[in-house]
Amino acid sequence: MPKPKLQWFLNDKELTVKDNVKFETDAKTSANIMVIPKVSVAFIGSYMIKVSNSVGEAEHKFQLNVNGKQILRLLIK
Repeated sequence: MPKPKLQWFLNDKELTVKDNVKFETDAKTSANIMVIPKVSVAFIGSYMIKVSNSVGEAEHKFQLNVNGKQILRLLIK
């Protein structure tokens, strides 16, 4: 508490639905999910999720490599 603001970044650029990704929240677990429905080489790179509210902020970074067709769901609890 209070509810956090989530921001997803790819190679230091903030991602939005215009980047062909979806943002979801799992109703059972409250996990925040970024879905990449059509994975391509454009999604290879360094990702970061930034979570912030009036109490503070946290970041998590990871690398994504694409080797073929797949649906990728990135889960953050």
